[in-house]
Amino acid sequence: MSTKILCGPCGYEDNIKNAKKWCTNCEEGFCEDCEKVHISTKMSRNHTLISVSDYQKIKDVAVSQTCIGHGKRYDLYCSMHDKPLCIDCVDQHKSCPQLVSIDKAAANAKQSTALADLEDTINGALKNVGKFIENQESIGIEFDEQESLIKKNIQKTREKLNQHLDVLEQKLIQNLSTKTFNCKSAYGKVIHHLNLADQKLRQLKEEMENMKQMASDIHVFLGTREIDKTLSDEIQSIKGIINSTKYFEIKMEIDSSITSLLDCVERLGKISVVERHSELEFKDVKLDQAQKQICVPTGNSHRVVYVKLQQRINIKRTAMKTCVSGCLILPNGYILIADFLKENQIIEYDEQNKVRPIHFLFWGAVLFNIDRS
Repeated sequence: MSTKILCGPCGYEDNIKNAKKWCTNCEEGFCEDCEKVHISTKMSRNHTLISVSDYQKIKDVAVSQTCIGHGKRYDLYCSMHDKPLCIDCVDQHKSCPQLVSIDKAAANAKQSTALADLEDTINGALKNVGKFIENQESIGIEFDEQESLIKKNIQKTREKLNQHLDVLEQKLIQNLSTKTFNCKSAYGKVIHHLNLADQKLRQLKEEMENMKQMASDIHVFLGTREIDKTLSDEIQSIKGIINSTKYFEIKMEIDSSITSLLDCVERLGKISVVERHSELEFKDVKLDQAQKQICVPTGNSHRVVYVKLQQRINIKRTAMKTCVSGCLILPNGYILIADFLKENQIIEYDEQNKVRPIHFLFWGAVLFNIDRS
Protein backbone atom coordinates (compact mmCIF):
# COMPACT_ATOMS: atom_id res chain seq x y z
CA MET A 1 0.00 0.00 0.00
CA SER A 2 1.45 3.39 -1.00
CA THR A 3 2.19 5.99 1.70
CA LYS A 4 -0.14 8.96 1.81
CA ILE A 5 1.36 12.29 0.75
CA LEU A 6 0.39 15.20 3.00
CA CYS A 7 -0.04 18.84 2.01
CA GLY A 8 3.16 20.73 2.89
CA PRO A 9 1.72 24.25 3.47
CA CYS A 10 -1.13 22.85 5.57
CA GLY A 11 1.34 20.79 7.59
CA TYR A 12 3.33 23.96 8.27
CA GLU A 13 0.15 25.34 9.87
CA ASP A 14 -0.34 22.09 11.86
CA ASN A 15 -3.31 21.22 9.67
CA ILE A 16 -3.09 17.66 8.32
CA LYS A 17 -4.60 17.28 4.84
CA ASN A 18 -3.91 14.80 2.06
CA ALA A 19 -2.17 16.22 -1.00
CA LYS A 20 -3.76 15.96 -4.43
CA LYS A 21 -0.82 17.34 -6.42
CA TRP A 22 2.96 17.22 -6.13
CA CYS A 23 5.26 20.07 -7.23
CA THR A 24 8.46 18.66 -8.75
CA ASN A 25 10.18 22.03 -8.32
CA CYS A 26 9.34 22.57 -4.65
CA GLU A 27 9.35 18.82 -3.87
CA GLU A 28 6.20 19.28 -1.80
CA GLY A 29 2.60 18.11 -1.87
CA PHE A 30 -0.42 20.44 -2.21
CA CYS A 31 -4.10 20.01 -1.40
CA GLU A 32 -6.69 21.51 -3.75
CA ASP A 33 -6.84 24.85 -1.91
CA CYS A 34 -3.07 25.25 -1.64
CA GLU A 35 -2.67 24.19 -5.26
CA LYS A 36 -4.76 27.15 -6.39
CA VAL A 37 -2.61 29.52 -4.36
CA HIS A 38 0.57 27.88 -5.66
CA ILE A 39 -0.30 28.21 -9.36
CA SER A 40 -1.58 31.78 -8.90
CA THR A 41 1.62 32.99 -7.20
CA LYS A 42 4.05 34.69 -9.58
CA MET A 43 7.10 32.88 -8.19
CA SER A 44 5.58 29.41 -8.66
CA ARG A 45 3.00 29.62 -11.44
CA ASN A 46 5.45 28.03 -13.91
CA HIS A 47 6.26 25.11 -11.63
CA THR A 48 5.44 21.58 -12.76
CA LEU A 49 2.58 19.89 -10.87
CA ILE A 50 1.80 16.20 -11.22
CA SER A 51 -0.80 14.01 -9.55
CA VAL A 52 0.11 12.25 -6.31
CA SER A 53 -0.50 8.89 -7.98
CA ASP A 54 2.08 9.75 -10.65
CA TYR A 55 4.51 10.97 -7.99
CA GLN A 56 4.16 7.63 -6.16
CA LYS A 57 5.61 5.93 -9.25
CA ILE A 58 8.80 8.04 -9.32
CA LYS A 59 9.35 8.90 -5.65
CA ASP A 60 11.63 5.88 -5.12
CA VAL A 61 14.07 7.20 -7.72
CA ALA A 62 16.79 8.65 -5.50
CA VAL A 63 17.16 12.15 -6.94
CA SER A 64 18.16 15.11 -4.79
CA GLN A 65 17.74 18.65 -6.08
CA THR A 66 19.55 20.04 -3.05
CA CYS A 67 23.31 20.43 -2.64
CA ILE A 68 24.59 17.93 -0.08
CA GLY A 69 27.44 20.17 1.03
CA HIS A 70 25.49 23.42 1.47
CA GLY A 71 21.86 22.35 1.77
CA LYS A 72 20.73 24.74 -0.97
CA ARG A 73 18.88 24.04 -4.22
CA TYR A 74 20.88 23.48 -7.38
CA ASP A 75 20.86 26.62 -9.55
CA LEU A 76 23.78 26.07 -11.93
CA TYR A 77 25.50 23.28 -13.79
CA CYS A 78 29.21 22.89 -14.63
CA SER A 79 29.62 21.21 -18.02
CA MET A 80 33.35 20.66 -17.49
CA HIS A 81 32.89 18.59 -14.32
CA ASP A 82 29.38 17.30 -15.17
CA LYS A 83 28.18 18.48 -11.78
CA PRO A 84 25.14 20.46 -10.56
CA LEU A 85 25.99 23.45 -8.35
CA CYS A 86 24.25 25.55 -5.75
CA ILE A 87 25.07 29.26 -5.39
CA ASP A 88 27.72 28.51 -2.74
CA CYS A 89 29.50 25.99 -5.01
CA VAL A 90 30.29 28.65 -7.62
CA ASP A 91 33.47 29.78 -5.82
CA GLN A 92 35.00 26.35 -6.50
CA HIS A 93 34.22 26.62 -10.23
CA LYS A 94 35.20 30.21 -11.02
CA SER A 95 37.73 29.09 -13.61
CA CYS A 96 35.33 26.72 -15.35
CA PRO A 97 34.38 28.16 -18.78
CA GLN A 98 30.92 26.62 -19.11
CA LEU A 99 28.60 27.41 -16.20
CA VAL A 100 24.93 27.43 -17.20
CA SER A 101 21.66 27.47 -15.29
CA ILE A 102 20.32 24.10 -14.21
CA ASP A 103 17.13 24.81 -16.17
CA LYS A 104 19.09 25.37 -19.38
CA ALA A 105 21.27 22.29 -18.81
CA ALA A 106 18.21 20.14 -18.14
CA ALA A 107 16.24 21.42 -21.14
CA ASN A 108 14.97 18.51 -23.28
CA ALA A 109 16.48 15.99 -20.82
CA LYS A 110 13.89 13.43 -21.88
CA GLN A 111 15.29 13.55 -25.40
CA SER A 112 18.93 13.61 -24.25
CA THR A 113 21.61 11.21 -25.40
CA ALA A 114 22.35 10.33 -21.76
CA LEU A 115 18.79 9.10 -21.18
CA ALA A 116 18.80 7.22 -24.49
CA ASP A 117 22.12 5.58 -23.53
CA LEU A 118 20.63 4.67 -20.16
CA GLU A 119 17.67 3.00 -21.88
CA ASP A 120 19.98 1.09 -24.20
CA THR A 121 22.19 -0.01 -21.30
CA ILE A 122 19.22 -1.27 -19.26
CA ASN A 123 17.76 -3.11 -22.25
CA GLY A 124 21.18 -4.53 -23.08
CA ALA A 125 21.69 -5.68 -19.49
CA LEU A 126 18.25 -7.32 -19.46
CA LYS A 127 19.09 -9.08 -22.71
CA ASN A 128 22.37 -10.32 -21.25
CA VAL A 129 20.74 -11.57 -18.06
CA GLY A 130 17.98 -13.30 -20.02
CA LYS A 131 20.60 -15.04 -22.14
CA PHE A 132 22.55 -16.08 -19.03
CA ILE A 133 19.44 -17.48 -17.34
CA GLU A 134 18.48 -19.44 -20.47
CA ASN A 135 22.02 -20.82 -20.67
CA GLN A 136 22.05 -21.89 -17.03
CA GLU A 137 18.65 -23.59 -17.34
CA SER A 138 19.76 -25.52 -20.44
CA ILE A 139 22.84 -26.71 -18.57
CA GLY A 140 20.59 -28.09 -15.83
CA ILE A 141 18.87 -30.24 -18.49
CA GLU A 142 22.27 -31.44 -19.65
CA PHE A 143 23.01 -32.59 -16.12
CA ASP A 144 19.91 -34.79 -16.21
CA GLU A 145 20.97 -36.23 -19.56
CA GLN A 146 24.49 -36.88 -18.30
CA GLU A 147 23.12 -38.52 -15.19
CA SER A 148 20.77 -40.70 -17.23
CA LEU A 149 23.57 -41.80 -19.56
CA ILE A 150 25.85 -42.71 -16.66
CA LYS A 151 23.10 -44.68 -14.94
CA LYS A 152 22.57 -46.76 -18.08
CA ASN A 153 26.29 -47.46 -18.22
CA ILE A 154 26.21 -48.48 -14.60
CA GLN A 155 23.28 -50.81 -15.21
CA LYS A 156 25.04 -52.50 -18.16
CA THR A 157 28.10 -53.11 -16.01
CA ARG A 158 25.91 -54.29 -13.17
CA GLU A 159 24.33 -57.02 -15.30
CA LYS A 160 27.74 -58.75 -15.66
CA LEU A 161 28.31 -58.88 -11.93
CA ASN A 162 26.72 -60.97 -9.19
CA GLN A 163 24.68 -59.84 -6.21
CA HIS A 164 27.89 -59.01 -4.37
CA LEU A 165 28.01 -55.75 -6.39
CA ASP A 166 24.70 -54.45 -5.04
CA VAL A 167 26.34 -52.58 -2.21
CA LEU A 168 28.99 -51.10 -4.50
CA GLU A 169 26.34 -50.06 -6.98
CA GLN A 170 24.35 -48.24 -4.34
CA LYS A 171 27.47 -46.43 -3.12
CA LEU A 172 28.28 -45.29 -6.65
CA ILE A 173 24.74 -44.09 -7.39
CA GLN A 174 24.68 -42.25 -4.08
CA ASN A 175 27.97 -40.60 -4.97
CA LEU A 176 26.59 -39.64 -8.38
CA SER A 177 23.39 -38.22 -6.88
CA THR A 178 25.37 -36.21 -4.35
CA LYS A 179 27.63 -34.67 -6.95
CA THR A 180 24.70 -34.02 -9.28
CA PHE A 181 22.84 -32.33 -6.45
CA ASN A 182 25.88 -30.23 -5.59
CA CYS A 183 26.27 -29.16 -9.23
CA LYS A 184 22.60 -28.27 -9.53
CA SER A 185 22.76 -26.39 -6.23
CA ALA A 186 25.70 -24.33 -7.50
CA TYR A 187 23.88 -23.48 -10.72
CA GLY A 188 20.68 -22.86 -8.78
CA LYS A 189 22.46 -20.18 -6.77
CA VAL A 190 23.70 -18.57 -9.99
CA ILE A 191 20.19 -18.57 -11.46
CA HIS A 192 18.84 -17.09 -8.22
CA HIS A 193 21.34 -14.22 -8.30
CA LEU A 194 20.64 -13.61 -11.99
CA ASN A 195 16.89 -13.56 -11.33
CA LEU A 196 17.47 -10.96 -8.62
CA ALA A 197 19.57 -8.95 -11.08
CA ASP A 198 16.81 -9.29 -13.67
CA GLN A 199 14.26 -7.96 -11.17
CA LYS A 200 16.54 -5.04 -10.26
CA LEU A 201 17.10 -4.13 -13.91
CA ARG A 202 13.37 -4.31 -14.66
CA GLN A 203 12.75 -2.08 -11.63
CA LEU A 204 15.31 0.43 -12.91
CA LYS A 205 13.70 0.31 -16.35
CA GLU A 206 10.24 0.92 -14.88
CA GLU A 207 11.55 3.78 -12.74
CA MET A 208 13.30 5.26 -15.75
CA GLU A 209 10.20 4.99 -17.96
CA ASN A 210 7.96 6.49 -15.27
CA MET A 211 10.45 9.28 -14.69
CA LYS A 212 10.68 9.92 -18.43
CA GLN A 213 6.91 10.20 -18.79
CA MET A 214 5.95 12.10 -15.67
CA ALA A 215 8.90 13.84 -14.02
CA SER A 216 10.22 17.33 -14.72
CA ASP A 217 13.27 17.90 -16.89
CA ILE A 218 15.41 18.63 -13.83
CA HIS A 219 14.17 15.48 -12.16
CA VAL A 220 14.93 13.48 -15.31
CA PHE A 221 18.30 15.18 -15.71
CA LEU A 222 19.43 14.37 -12.19
CA GLY A 223 17.58 11.04 -12.05
CA THR A 224 19.34 9.85 -15.19
CA ARG A 225 22.69 10.13 -13.47
CA GLU A 226 21.48 8.48 -10.26
CA ILE A 227 19.95 5.55 -12.14
CA ASP A 228 23.08 5.31 -14.29
CA LYS A 229 25.21 4.97 -11.14
CA THR A 230 22.91 2.25 -9.74
CA LEU A 231 22.87 0.55 -13.13
CA SER A 232 26.69 0.57 -13.36
CA ASP A 233 26.92 -1.07 -9.91
CA GLU A 234 24.32 -3.69 -10.91
CA ILE A 235 26.14 -4.47 -14.15
CA GLN A 236 29.43 -4.86 -12.29
CA SER A 237 27.64 -7.27 -9.92
CA ILE A 238 26.29 -9.27 -12.89
CA LYS A 239 29.74 -9.39 -14.46
CA GLY A 240 31.13 -10.64 -11.15
CA ILE A 241 28.50 -13.41 -11.04
CA ILE A 242 29.24 -14.48 -14.62
CA ASN A 243 33.00 -14.34 -14.21
CA SER A 244 32.85 -16.45 -11.05
CA THR A 245 30.45 -19.03 -12.55
CA LYS A 246 32.01 -22.45 -13.09
CA TYR A 247 30.92 -25.10 -15.59
CA PHE A 248 30.68 -28.67 -14.36
CA GLU A 249 30.51 -31.86 -16.39
CA ILE A 250 29.71 -35.13 -14.68
CA LYS A 251 31.64 -38.15 -15.90
CA MET A 252 32.16 -41.73 -14.76
CA GLU A 253 35.24 -43.91 -15.09
CA ILE A 254 34.75 -47.67 -14.86
CA ASP A 255 37.43 -49.43 -12.87
CA SER A 256 39.58 -51.45 -15.33
CA SER A 257 40.09 -54.30 -12.90
CA ILE A 258 36.41 -54.88 -12.21
CA THR A 259 36.09 -57.91 -14.50
CA SER A 260 39.10 -59.83 -13.17
CA LEU A 261 39.32 -58.72 -9.56
CA LEU A 262 35.75 -58.92 -8.33
CA ASP A 263 36.74 -59.95 -4.87
CA CYS A 264 39.22 -57.08 -4.45
CA VAL A 265 37.26 -54.23 -6.02
CA GLU A 266 35.84 -51.74 -3.53
CA ARG A 267 34.05 -49.54 -6.03
CA LEU A 268 32.17 -49.99 -9.28
CA GLY A 269 33.31 -46.72 -10.79
CA LYS A 270 34.24 -43.15 -10.08
CA ILE A 271 32.02 -40.10 -10.46
CA SER A 272 33.97 -36.94 -11.25
CA VAL A 273 33.04 -33.39 -12.14
CA VAL A 274 35.05 -31.56 -14.79
CA GLU A 275 35.22 -27.87 -13.96
CA ARG A 276 35.89 -25.18 -16.55
CA HIS A 277 35.33 -21.43 -16.80
CA SER A 278 32.13 -20.07 -18.26
CA GLU A 279 32.28 -19.07 -21.93
CA LEU A 280 29.53 -16.50 -21.44
CA GLU A 281 30.46 -12.84 -21.86
CA PHE A 282 28.55 -9.74 -20.82
CA LYS A 283 28.21 -7.63 -23.95
CA ASP A 284 28.23 -3.88 -23.25
CA VAL A 285 25.72 -2.06 -25.46
CA LYS A 286 27.98 0.94 -26.09
CA LEU A 287 30.93 -1.25 -27.07
CA ASP A 288 28.74 -3.33 -29.36
CA GLN A 289 27.37 -0.19 -31.01
CA ALA A 290 30.87 1.21 -31.45
CA GLN A 291 32.02 -2.00 -33.13
CA LYS A 292 29.07 -1.83 -35.51
CA GLN A 293 29.79 1.80 -36.34
CA ILE A 294 33.41 1.18 -37.36
CA CYS A 295 32.57 -1.67 -39.73
CA VAL A 296 33.86 -0.73 -43.22
CA PRO A 297 31.99 -2.10 -46.27
CA THR A 298 34.14 -4.22 -48.58
CA GLY A 299 32.40 -3.19 -51.79
CA ASN A 300 33.66 -0.81 -54.45
CA SER A 301 34.32 2.54 -52.75
CA HIS A 302 35.36 4.51 -55.85
CA ARG A 303 33.24 7.62 -56.41
CA VAL A 304 33.56 10.99 -58.10
CA VAL A 305 33.79 14.02 -55.81
CA TYR A 306 33.05 17.47 -57.24
CA VAL A 307 34.63 20.46 -55.47
CA LYS A 308 33.04 23.91 -55.51
CA LEU A 309 34.68 27.19 -54.44
CA GLN A 310 32.71 28.67 -51.52
CA GLN A 311 34.85 31.63 -50.46
CA ARG A 312 38.06 33.38 -51.49
CA ILE A 313 40.37 34.87 -48.84
CA ASN A 314 42.74 37.73 -49.59
CA ILE A 315 45.84 37.76 -47.41
CA LYS A 316 47.54 41.16 -47.48
CA ARG A 317 51.25 41.31 -48.13
CA THR A 318 53.41 42.79 -45.39
CA ALA A 319 57.04 43.69 -45.00
CA MET A 320 57.57 40.34 -43.28
CA LYS A 321 57.31 37.18 -45.31
CA THR A 322 54.06 35.22 -44.88
CA CYS A 323 54.01 31.45 -44.20
CA VAL A 324 50.50 29.98 -43.69
CA SER A 325 50.87 26.94 -41.42
CA GLY A 326 47.28 26.36 -40.30
CA CYS A 327 43.71 26.96 -41.42
CA LEU A 328 40.48 26.22 -39.55
CA ILE A 329 36.82 26.79 -40.52
CA LEU A 330 34.66 27.46 -37.44
CA PRO A 331 31.02 26.30 -37.09
CA ASN A 332 29.85 29.92 -37.52
CA GLY A 333 31.57 30.15 -40.93
CA TYR A 334 34.51 32.26 -39.75
CA ILE A 335 38.01 31.24 -40.86
CA LEU A 336 41.17 31.26 -38.73
CA ILE A 337 44.62 31.52 -40.38
CA ALA A 338 47.86 30.74 -38.51
CA ASP A 339 51.11 32.26 -39.79
CA PHE A 340 54.21 30.28 -38.85
CA LEU A 341 56.36 33.42 -38.87
CA LYS A 342 54.01 35.56 -36.74
CA GLU A 343 54.29 34.36 -33.19
CA ASN A 344 51.50 34.82 -30.65
CA GLN A 345 48.93 35.81 -33.28
CA ILE A 346 46.33 34.29 -35.59
CA ILE A 347 44.06 36.09 -38.08
CA GLU A 348 40.27 35.77 -38.14
CA TYR A 349 38.23 36.30 -41.36
CA ASP A 350 34.46 36.63 -41.18
CA GLU A 351 32.05 35.89 -44.05
CA GLN A 352 32.63 39.41 -45.48
CA ASN A 353 36.43 38.95 -45.37
CA LYS A 354 36.78 41.41 -42.51
CA VAL A 355 40.09 40.83 -40.75
CA ARG A 356 40.61 40.71 -36.97
CA PRO A 357 43.94 39.75 -35.37
CA ILE A 358 43.74 37.55 -32.27
CA HIS A 359 46.68 37.66 -29.88
CA PHE A 360 47.74 34.76 -27.63
CA LEU A 361 50.37 34.07 -24.98
CA PHE A 362 51.59 31.06 -26.95
CA TRP A 363 52.83 30.34 -30.45
CA GLY A 364 50.00 29.04 -32.67
CA ALA A 365 51.33 27.25 -35.76
CA VAL A 366 48.64 24.55 -36.10
CA LEU A 367 44.88 24.92 -35.49
CA PHE A 368 42.40 22.28 -34.24
CA ASN A 369 38.68 22.36 -33.47
CA ILE A 370 37.91 20.57 -30.17
CA ASP A 371 34.40 19.21 -29.62
CA ARG A 372 33.74 19.76 -25.92
CA SER A 373 30.64 17.54 -25.96
